[in-house]
Amino acid sequence: RHLRRKEEHLKSIQQTTTIGSATNPEEEAESKELQVLLENCLSKMPDRCRRVFHMHRMEGMKYHEIATHLTISIKTVEADISKALKILRKEVESYYK
Repeated sequence: RHLRRKEEHLKSIQQTTTIGSATNPEEEAESKELQVLLENCLSKMPDRCRRVFHMHRMEGMKYHEIATHLTISIKTVEADISKALKILRKEVESYYK
């Protein structure tokens, strides 16, 4: 049960890009909580890693588009996304401890 809730929370964080889309006060509070957690995670990421994560997850850009835009290789984009997700997982896990 705890693991499932943590996984759902992580999925919600990955889908959360704006506050205010909630339909009731409980959802609004959770949305704000998720936004704070996401901002905390983003602040702990190296600059390029944060930019790559934002471009991919929040702007919907493809890896090759990000690579072209930032003049880096697709492998670097993949590595930065992996690093970002590790940081995100670590923060979510520590949040639930």
